[in-house]
Amino acid sequence: MTAVSESVIVYSSDNCVPCEWVKKYLQRKGVPFTVFNVSHDQKALQELQELGFSGTPVTVIKGQTFTGFNQKKLEEALVAAGYLAKGEGA
Repeated sequence: MTAVSESVIVYSSDNCVPCEWVKKYLQRKGVPFTVFNVSHDQKALQELQELGFSGTPVTVIKGQTFTGFNQKKLEEALVAAGYLAKGEGA
């Protein structure tokens, strides 16, 4: 698998508005992440499917997977993973 367990990974696709929300949230918080666009990368699409998903966005934070854009869940996972201090996610 391409994804490194210590990295934040965003599986994205073309014209995916929630994907953009996830990426903008991570950028705003200064969290480093890698984007795999499944619209253009067959290997990334295969990895996404192996994770048990067919749609985007899917965010992987230290092995935990999150679908869609849920700011509260993303914040909790980023705090638990040490990317954000508690209360820093708002």
